Amino acid sequence: MSQHNKESGKPAMMCLTMVFILGPAFLIASLVYHVKSVQDERSELLGTYNDAVMLWHNSSSQDSEPTIYEAWETQILSSDPSVLTGFTLEGFSSGIKTGDLQIARATGDEDYSELAESRIALPSLLDDNDDDIIDYEQSMCLFKEYSNAHKKNTASPEIITISTSSVAEESIPITVKGFECEYKKRTKVRECVNDNGRQICTNYEIVSATRRWLTGVKLTLDTSNELAVQESCATTWSTDSDVWKTVMHSESKDDMTEENAAKAKCQELDPPRNLDLIVTIRSPNDPYVVAAEETGCDYDFGPTAEEHQRMANLFLWIGGVLFSPAVIFGLVYALRRMFCHKTNEPAVSSVQMT
Repeated sequence: MSQHNKESGKPAMMCLTMVFILGPAFLIASLVYHVKSVQDERSELLGTYNDAVMLWHNSSSQDSEPTIYEAWETQILSSDPSVLTGFTLEGFSSGIKTGDLQIARATGDEDYSELAESRIALPSLLDDNDDDIIDYEQSMCLFKEYSNAHKKNTASPEIITISTSSVAEESIPITVKGFECEYKKRTKVRECVNDNGRQICTNYEIVSATRRWLTGVKLTLDTSNELAVQESCATTWSTDSDVWKTVMHSESKDDMTEENAAKAKCQELDPPRNLDLIVTIRSPNDPYVVAAEETGCDYDFGPTAEEHQRMANLFLWIGGVLFSPAVIFGLVYALRRMFCHKTNEPAVSSVQMT
């Protein structure tokens, strides 16, 4: 084959590539998104969450519906009748739902002489804020606020102290259930140190930490008066340069290795600055808990069926644009070769006869 024929064959090879690779690939992607649109997994997950929101609203506003606390009490008593006994919370004239108890992220270290009830709207509670999600308000009772629960150069606390002035006089035993979610927290920090009289500055970027929240907690008003964060698996902070990292492991874990035990006791690896450890107590009926369990802590229920269908249409259009011209060019090239072959055949025969 001559050099001219090789050069003229390159466009044909490109056309064939589009025909057999790019075009079908986009068409297959279109089919996949169309199937996702039909399956609509989002609606199933979102239905569970929206039902939880409606239950939350009804139990907060309608006397005919069971209160959140009553539902929580039933759930606990069904497993162990001796766990929860009757008690009252002081400081409220009426309307308090004790199942709403929550310790929110700390901003101070003040003690509260009584429980403070507040009602807050959280429009940005979820990463997913499409119109098919029902908004809800969340009742919050604050025991105490904690600032920098994790102190500089200290290990993460397994126990957080609660002031006796922040809860009622009655003992409040409630079972503990832990649930951990990771969240992203990006903070640029410049730390300057002196080295032989010179000031050296280094940049750190905190890329992740672990936020713990519980659906129940054991609150007792004895002398120690502590909130135990039980079954905590790991708390890890890491930086982009991996200058420091802390890993705390629960000793109750069966897979506790010697290496992990050494890390847990290694205080010099703790972060060189204060970090907040967020601990939250929520009702099991809290829609936020339902959202975390349904989405695996992503708080995003995924694209809607309409969004999947739009992607299917887009890939179908791209695949059609690539596939159709490629087929046309391929046919033209095939016809051209066929025509050239027929025109050259008599000439070859005459040469052979001579």
